Amino acid sequence: MCTFPLTRLPDVPRILIIRLMDICEQVNLALSSKKMEQYIRFTKIRYFDYCQISIKEEDFTIHLDHGCIKSDAEYRVYRETVKLIGNEMKPWFNEDLPVVENTIAVLERLQTTFSCIETEVVIRITQPTEINKIFDALDNFVYVSLVEAKPETATVNAIMESFKKGRQISIYSSEMPSDYYHPNASLYFIL
Repeated sequence: MCTFPLTRLPDVPRILIIRLMDICEQVNLALSSKKMEQYIRFTKIRYFDYCQISIKEEDFTIHLDHGCIKSDAEYRVYRETVKLIGNEMKPWFNEDLPVVENTIAVLERLQTTFSCIETEVVIRITQPTEINKIFDALDNFVYVSLVEAKPETATVNAIMESFKKGRQISIYSSEMPSDYYHPNASLYFIL
């Protein structure tokens, strides 16, 4: 296999070549080295319409979507989509840190490299302290989804405390805590 000296090209041809790459190739190129990550960030080659990060106890995934297509479906359809699993983003995180801290580090780098119009955080963890870490670090997301079979009151409270105008919350659970009340509950569009 022969290699292509992309870094030795002048800026204009290099930008054109990177723009011709699909989303996966561009993201992998940014992951390949700090120099390419900074170059892609500096040239603002790509932006994404939607970014969804799903955080579990042991791993995380990131979906990046671009080019929303008008559709009659209840959910949005995109022309280009890429799914990144935590292991694929090893160059951007420290294996000695917990999953939540690595997730935050990766998402912050990803969003500075490729800007995102809307970001959703899907929380599949139960510790309120971990949820608060996510909210403290990532303030620019629009949607929050809690996916938990039977969430505890403290977990739901951590979500409700993140009130911000324009933010939407979805709680997908089979059962809410009995006698649950929070003053911010009525402020959200989706509950």
